Amino acid sequence: MNTFMLSNCVVCAGFGSEPAIRFSKTSTDTDMARFKVGECVYDSKAENKKRYNNWSCICYGDVAKRIKNMGLQARSRINLKGSMDIYSYTDENGIKHDTATVIVDDIEYATPMVKKEEAEKESTPKLQPVDKTETTPSSDEKVLNLDEENLFFKGSFL
Repeated sequence: MNTFMLSNCVVCAGFGSEPAIRFSKTSTDTDMARFKVGECVYDSKAENKKRYNNWSCICYGDVAKRIKNMGLQARSRINLKGSMDIYSYTDENGIKHDTATVIVDDIEYATPMVKKEEAEKESTPKLQPVDKTETTPSSDEKVLNLDEENLFFKGSFL
């Protein structure tokens, strides 16, 4: 099987009153977790130039325990690695469905978890004193002049 990687994707909220992540046990008493993630991609034809690819994910054993210990919940940003498989199921009307599912082998938060107080402290900018002494480049340093006449694509950086 091929490795399937998703980075900076979002755990989707559960449908209706369902939880975002459903934990259960398999017939062999192995821990199991099921959830969906959304990945934002660029699409020139879509409204706001973006759309979401939604992926069904399933994990077993130690990875399911890890998700439970991580406290993963809806709207968490995660990175995951796994393999793609096709699952078949029959709905209550007797119709057979096939769906692509990611079998998760590894998962981590895309952004580090910080306490709310620490996040507020980090979000306020810290002013640094400016050194007003003018320095001149040494002879082995190159000076890059970015005025409009020297730009290869005029106006692209302005």
